[in-house]
Amino acid sequence: MLLADLARRWTLAAMAREINVSVSHLNRLFRAETGLAPLRFLREARLRRAADLLRNSFLSVKEIRCRAGLWDKSAFIRDFKKNFGLTPTEYRNQTGENPPSEFDNLAEGKGA
Repeated sequence: MLLADLARRWTLAAMAREINVSVSHLNRLFRAETGLAPLRFLREARLRRAADLLRNSFLSVKEIRCRAGLWDKSAFIRDFKKNFGLTPTEYRNQTGENPPSEFDNLAEGKGA
């Protein structure tokens, strides 16, 4: 699954169709490989993607939530805090990293 696919509204049936197996076979395969159910794995991948974007972009929290495929604002905040111990905004503020700007390359003489 590509990062761009994270925002897609996946169902177990759609995942199974993508790889041409039954839903029950997908569940068995996925749990055997990852120890997680496919939809739980997907939710955790989405949360990791959101955390990465919070650290490395200037996108709004809403835009990050949508790009990561986390459509429900309340569930996003609850799940993010459960996984990372902070709300998305707190996480962004505590990472303290300044994401690279497109203007950084110009300032260093590497741009157009």
